[in-house]
Amino acid sequence: MRLPGGSGPGDFTDAQVDARRRVGKALDALGGLGSPAGSCIWHVVGLQRSIREWAMRQGWGGRPVRVEQAQGILVAALGVLAGWYGYERGR
Repeated sequence: MRLPGGSGPGDFTDAQVDARRRVGKALDALGGLGSPAGSCIWHVVGLQRSIREWAMRQGWGGRPVRVEQAQGILVAALGVLAGWYGYERGR
């Protein structure tokens, strides 16, 4: 992986490499970038796009989805991530 303006293969700090690994594992927990949950989290949480923008432009597999469905996908994905990170419900 290379950063724009970087000088070579050692451009990343250990913290950056570790963060990339953690993001990859979290996306894997959602089924990867190709899954509805992974795509939604990547675009809405990671790239800070609106849920409406993701639903209408990106959607799942490049197909638009209804905003109500997109909201459900986002809530479900956040629930999966909360469980994956060890948060418990109702405490």
